[in-house]
Formats: sequence, structure tokens, C-alpha cells
Amino acid sequence: MDVWGIVLAGGEGRRFGGHKQFELLGGVTLLEHAINLVRLSCSHVVVVVPQATENLRCSADLVVVGGPERADSVRAGLAALPDSAERVLIHDAAHPLAAPRLFHEAVAGCTDLVAGCLPLLALANTMAWVDGGIVQRAQSKEGVFTMQMPMVFWVDKLRDAHLASRDTTDDASLMVGLGHPMSYIPGEPDNLHITTPSDLRLAAAILQARQDLPAATSPTASAAAQTPMS
Repeated sequence: MDVWGIVLAGGEGRRFGGHKQFELLGGVTLLEHAINLVRLSCSHVVVVVPQATENLRCSADLVVVGGPERADSVRAGLAALPDSAERVLIHDAAHPLAAPRLFHEAVAGCTDLVAGCLPLLALANTMAWVDGGIVQRAQSKEGVFTMQMPMVFWVDKLRDAHLASRDTTDDASLMVGLGHPMSYIPGEPDNLHITTPSDLRLAAAILQARQDLPAATSPTASAAAQTPMS
């Protein structure tokens, strides 16, 4: 079954102070980290980049220009997929440390019974709602999760969802909002979303710690050992 990958790298990086997707982490750009991860479980990789960077040289199979909002970039990536693409894995260049197992397991979790699959990470602390500088409501962390990347969807279902709603912050929320069931796999704390320069420094420390581990106990080696045979 043909699985294509889309790497979202079309953001302007306003909170970071520039195009973070082209920043280096361990001598490799965040974008290339993401491409290499996506290629583990996808036959082809499409990268969506900002305007004026479409001539970027990278290891993706295809580079397309995104739009002003995240949803516009997803739709640009979907438009580039061939008719043979049945499932699509969407990842973000801002998640360079996602473990390989997340990609394999998310693809396997996108079955005929659901519209897609994504990693969820259990919330570590109680949530609070604040209004006017006052805590108005608190909720237990039990049963509450944060969503992570990568996300895998049936291509036709995701295209239909974007036609039904043009404004969305992420594709999993779009699917759930339209009443489509989503399955999930366990996420990982190290699967950081790089938003600020301090996040990049933390990612560098995590990457260095991984490289200092013996090969037999590293997250990458452990994930590879758990990967089902194709």
C-alpha cells in the first residue's frame, strides 16, 4: 500500500526569529532530520516550504510552496500527491527528535476502522483555565493528552475534510471535529516541538545524550528492534 510523506516546513518562524526549519541540529538541518525520519516508512517525501525558498536543495522527492497558514501548506502538499497515494504521513520539520517507532506505528495504526492515527502523550500536570488574571477552573490530568507528530491519514478522507473546513490548526483536530474516529499510539517526551532558540538548545542536549548512549540501548536502536517486518 502506497504511503507518501509530507514534511511541513512552510512556517516563517516568527517566535523563533527566523526560518527555524533551516537551523542546524547536530550538523544537520531540522528539515533534513524530518525528511530522514519520514522516509523510514514512506515511499516518497514531499516538502512544503515558504515562498522564495522553492529552489531549496534537500533530499526530498518533491518541493512545493506552502501558504500563509498551516492548513494552506497541508493542502499544497496533498495537491502534490499522485492518485496512487492511499495514506499520507504528515510530519513537521519542527519535530526533529521523533523516534523512528512513531512513524512505523502510526502507519500501522491507520487502519480501515479509523480516519487516521497519531501519537498522544499523557499530560504531566493538572490543567488550569485563567481569565482576567484569575484561575477560573482546574481539571485533573487524568485522561488528558497532548497531540504529537507524525500523523497518518487516509488521503481521500483528509482531502474531503479540508474541503469541508478550510480553517484548522491541525489535521487531527479537523478530523475529530468532523466526527471521524482517530486511533492513537503512545507519544514520547523527547518528541519536542522546536518553537524558540531555547528549544533548539534543549534538542541539542537530548541529541548529544542519545549519541553518548551505547548503540544497544539507544532509542533509535530500540525502536528499530521493535519495528515489524514489512
